[in-house]
Amino acid sequence: MNKFICLTAILFVAIGVCHGWPFVPPTIPNVLGGFIEQPDLTTDNLIISLTIWAARQLEEAQNLILKNINVIKVETQVVSGVNYKIRFETTPVLPDGTAARTIQCDAIIYLPLNGEQRLLEGQCQTS
Repeated sequence: MNKFICLTAILFVAIGVCHGWPFVPPTIPNVLGGFIEQPDLTTDNLIISLTIWAARQLEEAQNLILKNINVIKVETQVVSGVNYKIRFETTPVLPDGTAARTIQCDAIIYLPLNGEQRLLEGQCQTS
């Protein structure tokens, strides 16, 4: 009986590896629940693209101009899609055109299975 269970488990894993786990990008563990830190994603093209998009949303919401965006931390949460919690450093540009000191911003972006990303939360520490 134990051999049967073991062989069945191996078969399911092999099928999953060959055909891909549904709806979950391969770099993200298939774990439901809380956020999981993903240090390997800080240079991922999707993450950089989402971060730039979130920065543009924050610029409009907080009346900022943000330059030199650098991702420093990524966490993911698998839901009916993926929530990305991204912390990034950036340099705001002051009204006179000079750069201010580097600040940190946090964004939570929901990327659904089908549809457009949404900024669920976003904030830059401007003080």
